[in-house]
Amino acid sequence: CQSLVSYLARETSKKNGTTAFSRHFEERAVEEGKEEASLLVGITGEVAAQLLEGRRPREPLELFLEDLEDELCTASGKQWEIYYFLLRKEDEAFYERIAIGWLLENTDLKLTDTFAKDPKLEGYMRRQTTSWALLSGRKNIGQMEQDEFIERFMPLSRQPTFERRAWEALEWFRVMDEDGSGTITVSEMLNCMLVSEDLLQAVIRHRLFVGTLAGGPRSVQLTVAEPDPEKEGEVQMHYAKVGTRSPVVWGLFNAQEEVTREVLLRWETFLVSVIENVPLSAELEDLDKAQHMSQLLRENQSQEWPSGLRGIFVGISSMFYAARDAGITARLIQKKDCLSAFTTALEAELRDPKGASEDPKKLQLHHQKVANLAMAHSFISRLLHDDAWLYFRRSWQMGQSSFIATWSLGVFLNGKRKDGNQATATAGAFTRVRSRLDEAVDAVEHMEDEEQNKQHNWARRLSAALRFSARVRRSHSSSTMD
Repeated sequence: CQSLVSYLARETSKKNGTTAFSRHFEERAVEEGKEEASLLVGITGEVAAQLLEGRRPREPLELFLEDLEDELCTASGKQWEIYYFLLRKEDEAFYERIAIGWLLENTDLKLTDTFAKDPKLEGYMRRQTTSWALLSGRKNIGQMEQDEFIERFMPLSRQPTFERRAWEALEWFRVMDEDGSGTITVSEMLNCMLVSEDLLQAVIRHRLFVGTLAGGPRSVQLTVAEPDPEKEGEVQMHYAKVGTRSPVVWGLFNAQEEVTREVLLRWETFLVSVIENVPLSAELEDLDKAQHMSQLLRENQSQEWPSGLRGIFVGISSMFYAARDAGITARLIQKKDCLSAFTTALEAELRDPKGASEDPKKLQLHHQKVANLAMAHSFISRLLHDDAWLYFRRSWQMGQSSFIATWSLGVFLNGKRKDGNQATATAGAFTRVRSRLDEAVDAVEHMEDEEQNKQHNWARRLSAALRFSARVRRSHSSSTMD
């Protein structure tokens, strides 16, 4: 706890923050004239699931956060109030998607350079642009007139008002209409888009970005946009309790030995069983943890993993680390090239584990690396269409600021995008750690009453945004993404 307190005290004491977050909170504190500060703690994963379902008591968590609050106040010399909130796995995936969508559109991806160097990528963009923008021309197939163009391109604009978005779309039309014919062809559109970083990012974000692939020590998940137009803004999440530590925990890998090809095949066979919802293969039934693995497969039968998915997918967390080991991060790469890179990296690790057997830490990293590369290869090869593209990244740059695609960034962005007046914070959205559940209701309501006329109260706006977005997604009435 002490190291966490030291970190929080150090980070929150910075007066001239270099990130968008630190500047934002500094401005809010000045505007509100408050000496106190609030720290919002999100609880996720299996812990959140157990708390939400009542399988784990809240008291130990709240006692820990109470101690953290006391020590943070002492270390920083400032009065802090800690609130926590619980996120289901589906909500966590939803906010991760918001974060990634924003990062795709606003950070420096150097897409114009990438497209200029990769003819296959330019060909992919040509096909996608043709099918999206031009094949449904009202008067001339393959050409788009001004009113159609503005209608389709307005959603790509980042301008804050309807009028400005329409004006920017009109300017794009005028630039693209090279021959002054009053219509836009595929070639004219691509000539402009491929030299415009902003347009390329907007098209990828709004039209081509389909989903995310993520994993960790104990889980793997695929999140895709809900294809039903009536459920716009929702996501579909496919999840399995299989991760980079699973092969060792279940005895597929010997914890004391390097991975051989035969052992790797057992892990890959189990992954296929997870994805294709089939029983445990006969060759794995003799393992000590075979009963546990069979139980996991039975639990997994309730969901059906998709296949043949098209579009652009972003790989984060363990998928990023697999791509890093394969040397394919921070660039768009086609599925077959991605799989080839994973195979090459996996073969290299099997041939030369770099003395892993002589060092327990190196051996653990060897096991995780092999498990992760195989897991990434198995899921990508079976879930995505051959025409799909991938982009793996962990740290995203925007000017001098650096961001990581996490649910917390998504919550932050969602809070900034929503007007707190659109919804009332429901009691319990944020729980004050010095109160129990009944007292937390009064604490949140009291905070609401005091700050009702302040548009910039961050906790209130975040709470309202969380509840508003959840209600909107349940009613399927509108999107919380944009």
